[in-house]
Amino acid sequence: MPRRRLGTGGEEPNLEVLLDVRVEEDGDVRVEEDGDVRVEEDGDVRVEEDGDVRVEEDGDVRVEEDGDVRVEEDGDVRVEEDGDVRVEEDGDVRVEEDGDVRVEEDGDVRVEEDGDVRVEEDGDVRVEEDGDVRVEEDGDVRVEEDGDVRVEEDGDVRVEEDGDVRVEEDGDVRVEEDGDVLKQLTRGSAAGEPAKLPRPPRRAAGYSCGYSQDSWM
Repeated sequence: MPRRRLGTGGEEPNLEVLLDVRVEEDGDVRVEEDGDVRVEEDGDVRVEEDGDVRVEEDGDVRVEEDGDVRVEEDGDVRVEEDGDVRVEEDGDVRVEEDGDVRVEEDGDVRVEEDGDVRVEEDGDVRVEEDGDVRVEEDGDVRVEEDGDVRVEEDGDVRVEEDGDVRVEEDGDVRVEEDGDVLKQLTRGSAAGEPAKLPRPPRRAAGYSCGYSQDSWM
């Protein structure tokens, strides 16, 4: 199958806000100065400066800068830069250009004709035709077509199209487009430390999700 650049089609979200939110004790959410999102203990989700999504301990999903998908320990699926699919240790299947892969009983992996990847029961990963990433039950990460990141139930982080950060129920922190911090609780930062005051807006470098964001979870 041809290589599909998974993500937003190349457009970058407007991240011209200093993002430096930490909700550490109540969900381990960090949205740092460079725009990275880290939800570490409750789901092991990392959306780093280059837009890569890594869900490491709870599913071993890596969506790297080149758009490759790797689900390594829980199914050994690799969808590499050229679009090839390799399911190696649990079945030694390689479908390189011309067909669908279905490994159903031994990991619930489906790479269908349209290029969509679905790992449903063992990790709830869906990479759909539009390039959206959804890791739903094991971490609630959604990286959608517009590049928005939502980590909803396990930390309530939303990095939306305009670059706003909202950490609502587990810390009540809002960093709006103009850099204002509207509300925070003492638990919003480590040891109750107040969130850093916004510095002048700057663009977070490289925040793209090519499922990897160029484009999360």
